[in-house]
Amino acid sequence: MRPLRKASRAWLAAMTVLLPACGGGGSGSPTGGSPSGTPTPSGSSSANPCTAALAESPSVAAVDARPASKTGPLGHDVRDPYEFVGLHQIARGERASAEAVGAAPLAVSVAPRSGDIAILNDNGALVVGANNFDLGGVGLRFEPNSQGGYDVSRMSASFRPDLGRRLSLADDASSEEQLAFGFGFFGASRSSAFVNSDGNLTFTRGDVGSEDRSLGRVLSGPPRAALFFADLDPSRSGGIFVSSSPSAFTVTWCSVPDFDNTAKLTAQATLLPGGSVEMRFDSSTTLHDAVVALSPGATTAFAALDLSAAGSPSAGGSSAVGERFASERSIDLVGASRAFYSEFGDNYDQLVFWTDTRVTDSDTFAFESGVKNQVRG
Repeated sequence: MRPLRKASRAWLAAMTVLLPACGGGGSGSPTGGSPSGTPTPSGSSSANPCTAALAESPSVAAVDARPASKTGPLGHDVRDPYEFVGLHQIARGERASAEAVGAAPLAVSVAPRSGDIAILNDNGALVVGANNFDLGGVGLRFEPNSQGGYDVSRMSASFRPDLGRRLSLADDASSEEQLAFGFGFFGASRSSAFVNSDGNLTFTRGDVGSEDRSLGRVLSGPPRAALFFADLDPSRSGGIFVSSSPSAFTVTWCSVPDFDNTAKLTAQATLLPGGSVEMRFDSSTTLHDAVVALSPGATTAFAALDLSAAGSPSAGGSSAVGERFASERSIDLVGASRAFYSEFGDNYDQLVFWTDTRVTDSDTFAFESGVKNQVRG
């Protein structure tokens, strides 16, 4: 890569999205539902052991005080630049899928330019659509495949009954737990796992950052089993339990709330000696935005699947595999930038995009994302 050149002109690029995008890497079913014609597996709150465990196990005092806020009075951008790489993988996968079934190829056309301003017409290639969480009452099994990655299939959603001991985890906290067996994960054997309060297990190191819990972070960070990667706060209520034996290592999030609201997660992740990973989601889960995935870490390759789909196992290949759930649309900033540069060339230090449809969170007006490299000469 070469360093950015100084802009030859002072103007910036403008982009207008004229058509809404479709899909978001998943089925788009209503929250908590199941695919049409598919019975919802057992796994309701009455069928899992969380209620009894929370009643029997006293609340454990959190080791750190909960911060009053994670932003200043004006807030700050918590996006990880790698998130835009992850969103581009989803958008590119949607285009490939649409073309594979014979639909008209999705493309971005550049309208007549006005000076240094371009109008990019989107017909589904620049916006990653909302994708509602639809795994309530669903069980998933990630099975190692011959390519070094994982394939995914449906299984019973009934929780393993032995929840084990309750952990003392604050907001944005981690606890390293020893495994009673060697766990093979993307070709590497692991003897311990870090249980992170934000709904995930990592290997080699914990992950307690307060930046956005994004797909980009799942791909670029440490090797990870993301059961429900979101900003969770077990210091407020609920509990996280760990059960370890030679036959299984299980972590259960019982009614753990989101940091900013009262929505909660009840779900369970299990690591097995053969390298398989089980995930179970209780139907009482009310959170909507999260990443459910396995990742080898330090990668940009992602197989975006519809995890709620029934039938034969879904092939994940050798890459990270899973699904990103989001209640709002997002712009594929990588795709939009490439579309601009294909028409205007690499003569600009900064691009500014305006859209005619919302592609940010409902409480966000705008954001900035810096890109740089260390290449010199």
